[in-house]
Amino acid sequence: MSLLYMSARSKRLLDVLLAQSDYLSLNRLAKALDVSRRTVYYDISKVNIWLEQAGLPALEIVREKGLFVPYGEREEIQAYLETDNAGQAYIFSPEERCKGIVCYIIYSESPVYLEQLTECFEVSRNTVFKDLKAVAEQLGQYELKLDYQARLGYQMAGDPVRIRALFMLYFSEMSPLFQSGAFRFFQPEKIKGYYGKMKEIEAALGINYVDGVLFSLAALIPILYRHQHPILFPGLKASEMQKTREYGLARSFFPDLPLEEQSYLALHLLGSRVNTVPTEFFANPSKGYIHDLAKELITEFEKIACVVFEEREALERALFLHLSTSLYRYQYGIQIGNLMGKDVVKEYPDLFSITSAVVKKLETSIGGPIPDSEIAYLFISIPFASLRHKT
Repeated sequence: MSLLYMSARSKRLLDVLLAQSDYLSLNRLAKALDVSRRTVYYDISKVNIWLEQAGLPALEIVREKGLFVPYGEREEIQAYLETDNAGQAYIFSPEERCKGIVCYIIYSESPVYLEQLTECFEVSRNTVFKDLKAVAEQLGQYELKLDYQARLGYQMAGDPVRIRALFMLYFSEMSPLFQSGAFRFFQPEKIKGYYGKMKEIEAALGINYVDGVLFSLAALIPILYRHQHPILFPGLKASEMQKTREYGLARSFFPDLPLEEQSYLALHLLGSRVNTVPTEFFANPSKGYIHDLAKELITEFEKIACVVFEEREALERALFLHLSTSLYRYQYGIQIGNLMGKDVVKEYPDLFSITSAVVKKLETSIGGPIPDSEIAYLFISIPFASLRHKT
């Protein structure tokens, strides 16, 4: 059995104790780590689990003295920490914490409060306050809001489709961290069961989804079961969509999901394959709106990159066709998987960076986030050979 993950904060606590030549009181330990006594007790319990799995003696609190690691045990622990088996403590970046907070609040079945966030991400209250401020600013970009009520804790307010789209984006971006157990609010056993059903649906359809898509959908299922807010599908031709195998399988494998959520899941199953374009299930958006959007994106690219597209009309037509079949994915947060994103970023980092900046205008227009996989898919539709630098 592999060792449990030991967080950076727990590792710091252990390092402090290993450096002491005498007993260290809990108050002094809390002050040294800039955490509360309650947090110290919590971290001691985590360190003891880690020590137990490593076959090492547990830390013991001596009344009116505190903690001290005897020299013999100290040498054993230090020797083990120097081995490959000990692993490395993981430290969340500010961006990862913000995305993790968003996922935590959306995913949690119970109220989320400040203390839970400090324990989850192993940081101080002040750090979490700063993160929450950054989260509120991020949500504002998509016309969403971070609310707090004493009885309900932190909650997301706004269009439920956009909230789910944001969850799918952030979850897919940090999927390895979720699967590693770094986020304690995640329920891997429950998701494992849903993932098994998604794989059965894949087999029944006789197709292969891109890696990560089905796992992200499995993580979404608990949110669908809660069905906290009515989901609206503007322009959806429900009768046509309900004739598909994807809808039938969604109902068969998840019969106790509300009907609207079965439709929502079926849309993801239909749209998560790039070569499947279920636009026939939606009333066509205004061609004028899409054409104007394509022209705005080209103008924005030319302005940011200081270039001119010599074949602008041809590019407008190409982007018009691309957006006509992609807007519904953007709006519903449907994931197509990272088909080419890494290759595009690696081969054309500067052009991809410019395209990402241009897409901010598109995100503002639709009111939702667009993942790198979609940006890469958009990227390859741009004929860069036809551009020249402005003189």
